[in-house]
Amino acid sequence: MEILIINAGSSSLKYQLINVNNGAVLAKGVAERIGMAGSNISHSWVRDGKEFNTTLDSHLQDHTIAFDVISDLLSSDETGVIKQREDIKAIGHRVVHGGEHYTETQVVTDDVKKLLKN
Repeated sequence: MEILIINAGSSSLKYQLINVNNGAVLAKGVAERIGMAGSNISHSWVRDGKEFNTTLDSHLQDHTIAFDVISDLLSSDETGVIKQREDIKAIGHRVVHGGEHYTETQVVTDDVKKLLKN
């Protein structure tokens, strides 16, 4: 089973696709300068035990577009490690600060979201 871990910043989106059965990092990268001129994505993936890297210069207007491009990279014939987006069974997101209520890893529920908004 594959899970996607993301860490969204104000102008970046870091990611790793991990096989939870064996802990292997299948792909990883970072979209940088989101919403600015000169945005790009650095993408690395492992296939047949070899690591490959590419950098894609693209106008990433916002995080949604960056995520779509990353999803396409993860599932493309050339740079992908999965057949389709639906192969990803879970997505984890890093929240930098959980306030005074959360000091350890949490599943993000509606209650967690409410506390983080306050």
